[in-house]
Amino acid sequence: MSLKRAYQACVRKRKTETQNTRGRPITTYADTNINGYMSAYRMQNVKVADKETTETLYKFLCDDFDLIAGDLIVYNSGTYEVIGDPKNTVNRNHHIKVICKKVANIKS
Repeated sequence: MSLKRAYQACVRKRKTETQNTRGRPITTYADTNINGYMSAYRMQNVKVADKETTETLYKFLCDDFDLIAGDLIVYNSGTYEVIGDPKNTVNRNHHIKVICKKVANIKS
């Protein structure tokens, strides 16, 4: 089965900082439509507010070679942050793989 058959339509959000008329920074997101497939990758223990919690990392395969760390991906009504550098895993410029984590409360 081709990987492209498993792709779903999703959105890449890239953060941009601008200033309002008073010189205060405003965060906005530029949206780009992309195609990709996400699956659970591994679980790891992290400390949040001096408490141990488990965080799930996700593997995201997509056709967008312009992804960078810090981009947000909206996939199946969930928002994920790219935390790793994209890798061209098969070196054929077919797709890339990045590691993501789920985030919440993103103002767009």
